[in-house]
Amino acid sequence: MTTVPWRRSRAAGTVASVARRGRWAAPALALFALLRVPSFLEPNWYTDEGGAAAAARELLKGRVLYSQIWSNKPPLHLWTIALDIQAFGGSEAGLHILTLLSGGLTLGAVPYMVRPLLGGRRALGALLVVAVLLGTPVFDAELAVPESFLIAPAAWAGAVVLRRAAGVGSPSRWWPLVAGLLAAAAIAYQQTALAEAGALLLILLFSPRVSAREAILYAGTVAAVTATWLSLALITAGPSAVYFGLVGFYIPWSQSVLPA
Repeated sequence: MTTVPWRRSRAAGTVASVARRGRWAAPALALFALLRVPSFLEPNWYTDEGGAAAAARELLKGRVLYSQIWSNKPPLHLWTIALDIQAFGGSEAGLHILTLLSGGLTLGAVPYMVRPLLGGRRALGALLVVAVLLGTPVFDAELAVPESFLIAPAAWAGAVVLRRAAGVGSPSRWWPLVAGLLAAAAIAYQQTALAEAGALLLILLFSPRVSAREAILYAGTVAAVTATWLSLALITAGPSAVYFGLVGFYIPWSQSVLPA
């Protein structure tokens, strides 16, 4: 009985701390949401959005990705688009609700990473800059393309890794697993996120505050998750179809867009 008031007091303190942090970041979140309003009024499909939605509809019908459905992206992107189809009927506004949520999650990673390292004022400035970059259509962050989704798990993976490398806080011993799962999720949206996952691994390998066990756990988690969905794709669609969709397609495409 004596532990109940202590637990309640601790829980109340945690809620109050979260509320204070929320008020601190509220202006940037409000700015981001305001800048995103026009994206819900766009009448036309962006080409990649329409193609992904068509593929996601076939995926929901049970067709096999890469063999019966054409896509040059990993499966998590199409399954995310399938959420829009299930929840909003595949509408443009529904797609942009998903990217709004992704952008909001990305904003949350900024103060988590920056505030302990640079202080409140600089962190708020960084948060406002990111809110403008993700809120305006300059980088097409409102579009339901893989980059608009992978940025959230990639940003949080980077935040977890950089805080540990900087020696901030008292992280759980399982933080490499969390960072690895987030980095693997980014790769499952687009294979180019391998670059971000590799860059984070280099940070871990060169950080004096990170042990070899932690770096191996991070790398092993990324490899295991990626190998799991890739193996399923290879089994269902076949090696040649998966290779062309995820790798081979980009060879002639790169040759067509690069200078001779």
